[in-house]
Amino acid sequence: MGTFLGFAVTLTLLFCIAQGDVHYYDWVVNETPIDMLCETNRTILTVNGLFPGPEIRAYKGDTIYVNVTNIGPYGITIHWHGVRQIRYPWSDGPEYITQCPIPTNSSFLQKIILTEEEGTLWWHAHSDWSRATLHGPIIILPVNDTNYPYEFDEQHTIVISEWYARDVMDIITEALESGGDPDLSVAYTINGQPGDSYPCSNGSAYNITVVQGKTYLLRIIHSGLNEEMFFGIAEHNITVVGMDGAYLKPLNTDYLMITPGQTMDVLVTADQTPGRYYMVFSPFVDTTAPSNENVTMGIFQYNGTYNHSETPVLPELPGFTNKSDAGNFTIQLRSLNSEEHPSTVPTNITRNITITVSVNSQPCPANKTCSGPDGGMHSASLNNISFWAPSISILQAYYNNLKGVYNKTFPDEPPFVFDYTGNVSAIGEAANVSTEVLMINYNEEVEIRFQGTNLGAAENHPMHLHGYSFYVVGMGDGNFSDSYVSDYNTVDPPYINTVGLPKNGWTAIRFKADNPGVWFMHCHLERHASWGMDTVVVVGDGKLEHQKVFPPPRDMPPCSTYNITVMQNKTYLLRIIHSGMNEEMFFSIAEHNITVVGMDGAYLKPLNTDYLMITPGQTMDVLVTANQTPGRYYMVFSPFVDTTAPSNENITMGIFQYNGTYNHSETPVSPELLGFTNKNDAGNFTIQLRSLNSEEHPSTVPTNITRNITITRYLNLIGVYNKTFPDEPPFVFDYTGNVSAIGEAANRLYVSDYNTVDPPYINTVGLPKNGWTAIRFKADNPGVWFMHCHLERHASWGMDTVLIVGDGKEKHQKVFPPPKDMPPCTVS
Repeated sequence: MGTFLGFAVTLTLLFCIAQGDVHYYDWVVNETPIDMLCETNRTILTVNGLFPGPEIRAYKGDTIYVNVTNIGPYGITIHWHGVRQIRYPWSDGPEYITQCPIPTNSSFLQKIILTEEEGTLWWHAHSDWSRATLHGPIIILPVNDTNYPYEFDEQHTIVISEWYARDVMDIITEALESGGDPDLSVAYTINGQPGDSYPCSNGSAYNITVVQGKTYLLRIIHSGLNEEMFFGIAEHNITVVGMDGAYLKPLNTDYLMITPGQTMDVLVTADQTPGRYYMVFSPFVDTTAPSNENVTMGIFQYNGTYNHSETPVLPELPGFTNKSDAGNFTIQLRSLNSEEHPSTVPTNITRNITITVSVNSQPCPANKTCSGPDGGMHSASLNNISFWAPSISILQAYYNNLKGVYNKTFPDEPPFVFDYTGNVSAIGEAANVSTEVLMINYNEEVEIRFQGTNLGAAENHPMHLHGYSFYVVGMGDGNFSDSYVSDYNTVDPPYINTVGLPKNGWTAIRFKADNPGVWFMHCHLERHASWGMDTVVVVGDGKLEHQKVFPPPRDMPPCSTYNITVMQNKTYLLRIIHSGMNEEMFFSIAEHNITVVGMDGAYLKPLNTDYLMITPGQTMDVLVTANQTPGRYYMVFSPFVDTTAPSNENITMGIFQYNGTYNHSETPVSPELLGFTNKNDAGNFTIQLRSLNSEEHPSTVPTNITRNITITRYLNLIGVYNKTFPDEPPFVFDYTGNVSAIGEAANRLYVSDYNTVDPPYINTVGLPKNGWTAIRFKADNPGVWFMHCHLERHASWGMDTVLIVGDGKEKHQKVFPPPKDMPPCTVS
């Protein structure tokens, strides 16, 4: 491990919230040159130029501030893996879950609140795959650094990482675009060293020099992206004494199995003949998916007089595919459950949740070539929902009560029951892609049963829950059965934050929902998380003040937003254009009224409103006066959905921000949005629109309606079209009633109620669901004109026709000749 390069300060009891000391670290994220294996002139993203990154060291109950300055090429976030962050999810880190990325050339002061954690945890980037090189240890010592439940002489930190031959962000971006497998790592490293088994490694290997008879505490962190690992030291036993920041009953073993995301504290006594012994990480592979089957080696070498040039002794580790040894290790782990470190396993379960964990495949989109299974695209899911991250933070949306960012409908059980681990050839592999969150009440005692499935390339899944550690009360192969509950360990199960769900097996965890906030839950195999094997757990506030989420910090990174900077009391004309393809939208600005003054290139009588509804194809001109307290206010577009057809229910936001002196880092004020399905407000807005109908801009509504249409054209090509589009439906029925025996059509007109004085003069109009709309125009523009629904999916399905307005008698009433460079059509 390198020396910490940066600024670290310890302040004692300066903040009333802190229970212990307060520490400050100053970090800079930037691109750093590195030579690794046979690569030269390579740069990677690092913190303070270190790979692995700097260590954080504190005591139980301390508070840590880390000022993260990003001067890298793209936005990043940092997560403090295993720190519960009680009531303070704002610094937890996963992008678009609790925050938006820290933009390039900006900083975010993150606050880490230590409470019950004691032992080894770690930090890592939580934005796409950038954690491949952005990671490092968090060492949490017992108070006074003396109250260990075991004895040792020295301690060392070991970080296992994966090394990729090219930029990891390019790798995952290309894989998600093609739907195929991402590149495999090409090597593993121990504390940044690949070991002497790789070409061009120049014999580099991490080594620990030990003294015979002494005992060493090794803090092992698996920061790798996609491979689980066995670990052992030649001819030495290992005693596992801690995991994920909590103590375990000592487990004597000659190997361990550790998954990405996990940490383990182990004791090793240097009790062998002085010499050099390999420490080896070897992958555990229980899947048909591509895997990196290399190993990496460090050296456990004795001090003293012996032949230091001899090749180190190799350990005997389980084979790559040895599922039995992997499982046998895990099921032996037990919490310490001592008087000083008791287990408090929930036994009065108020919420039972079953979650299937699957590798899926999605169909390849039209007009695209995909490289996933059977020409499709890789996907993954929890309860058959493949998570789709929004473009703003779910935590900010939850805290500010913003609608449209997520759905609260993640189910407590799979959508249907089948033989999860048996023959699934008849089960479809496509999952629903959506942003669903699991809502849990404060203080509920929760049991989650993860059920692996045999869909896709099944394998062991390390499942990680932010904001909590949990008790692993049961684990087994095959399908879970309620009869297994009686075999649960509720006395001393391991208390961890990342657990391996066995391939085609199940794992049961329990926790008390005593930490309100928004918490990410996901597989810690990065390719699976990228494919959608994630969800969000939202734990509501309790009734008392100390049971509620803290307010956000003032310097939360902004989400990528369009900004309008305004001067107080000035009035602004916003020209709004809806170029979207398939969703109608509501629009509003927090705490500001809107005056609609124009639409589709024509003026309207001013309409004062606090929202508008705009359809694809429409434009609106609106006036907004900056007449509120200087600050930052969200402008929000949220969808209007009046159909059972699939819809995108996300929202998008810009910022209406005042110039002047105020706290520009505060979270903008959010408007009260209309519900997605609010048909009444959508219709009420539209029917209030009126043309200006002034002397300068008069309305000339046709009142002498005729139906004289002459169809002419420049090229009289027979068979291109028919002239028989009818003037009325082929037959009359109750268009908006029960149409189960008919097709779907439009409605009757009520002529006596028409507005023929000042109706809006527009080019795109919303036809209400199960309603009618009447338009009038004078056919004074000869030519061939397309008429269609501006929802692109409907137009593609045939909701179109063509109006041909014939020439008039005068020359100025005829269609102009075509230009000479008209794009050619293929005519046979």
